[in-house]
Amino acid sequence: MDLEFSEETKDLKPSATAQINDRVMEKNKNGADIVNFTVGQPDFTLSEKALLIANKLMISTKGANKYSPVAGIPILRNLIKEKAKREFAGGFFNKNLSEKNVFISAGGAKQAINMLLRLFLNPFDRVMIFSPYWVSYPEMVKMAVGEPIIFPLFSPSGPLPTIDFSRMEQVIKREGVKIIILNSPTNPTGRIWREQELIILGRLALNHKCLVISDEVYDHFIPNSTAYIPMSKIFVHNNFIPVNSFSKTYALMGYRIGWVVAEQKVVQGLTAIQSQLSSGGNTFGQMLAAAIMAECGDEIELMKNQFERRKKIVLNALCNMKINFCRPEGAFYVFFQAPQKNGVINSITFCNELEEVGVAMVPGEESGAPGWVRMCYAAAEQDLVKGLDRMQKFIKQ
Repeated sequence: MDLEFSEETKDLKPSATAQINDRVMEKNKNGADIVNFTVGQPDFTLSEKALLIANKLMISTKGANKYSPVAGIPILRNLIKEKAKREFAGGFFNKNLSEKNVFISAGGAKQAINMLLRLFLNPFDRVMIFSPYWVSYPEMVKMAVGEPIIFPLFSPSGPLPTIDFSRMEQVIKREGVKIIILNSPTNPTGRIWREQELIILGRLALNHKCLVISDEVYDHFIPNSTAYIPMSKIFVHNNFIPVNSFSKTYALMGYRIGWVVAEQKVVQGLTAIQSQLSSGGNTFGQMLAAAIMAECGDEIELMKNQFERRKKIVLNALCNMKINFCRPEGAFYVFFQAPQKNGVINSITFCNELEEVGVAMVPGEESGAPGWVRMCYAAAEQDLVKGLDRMQKFIKQ
């Protein structure tokens, strides 16, 4: 029997980042020595304090091996509610916010965004995505039977100096855009949307009845000197839905815990989908996330300071190699232009050849920016130095 996939999945592309990362891990398992700068994964293990909390929790809950409520455990939902009250004060999430406005995703922010798209999209509804974009956004939209509409904030030579909101409005009207996906700080460039830009974007969304899904997973990895404001703090409206996770801020990647803050109707819709998709999230992971969120907040600053040191190592090396790059304002990626080889800039070829000499990165083609490359500097400092040294020698060949 010839098995045929559905229309929604037969042309689905796997995540390029995950695909390259899996390949590199397999090669390293078999004896290779490839420095991996692909996946956005902090290299930190749990601190001694967090490990002690985890050990006590495992014993006191006897392994927490029972199912959790589909929308998440109450203590975690309550903590996120309090965080939203503090950080979104003055917006839609005002003093009347309750834990019923919080939804815990069983598969991180990625599953949360997937479910939001499923909740709101009808076949062929359009979703605006800004390029360069996280590699998964377009495929998520296609999985939800929508159509991605790519709006470029980039040119072959680098970021555009300003956002053309007039043209954006024309595209929104012409294409009948239903949802806008916003990511600030941005993966892969590290760009932070300015308050005035968010105000204009928000007004466009309201005027044209667009929902804005605001992916804020990098909201804590911003230098103190850089102005950052979440979309949901600006607009007193339920059209703006923030999504976040514990993967980046608390380095709990493997526990796959994401969250959404929205009006109760949306939370109920997400709960219905998740009840049929996976049921509630990892019970122990949610308990651990709640405990770490309550007791280990000071460790975020330590991670952020280390990322700043690592960023300086990377940027200094790229400057020494005379490579054109986007200066990251947040997150933990640097997006640079692939060096010319034989007069041609081809980031796929560059990344493939670089991997052969022991360094793995993600080509910008996968983010809608041909000729550019994403490097994650969440790796250990010694790995950054080793990988950048290999890259410099490769470029000089």
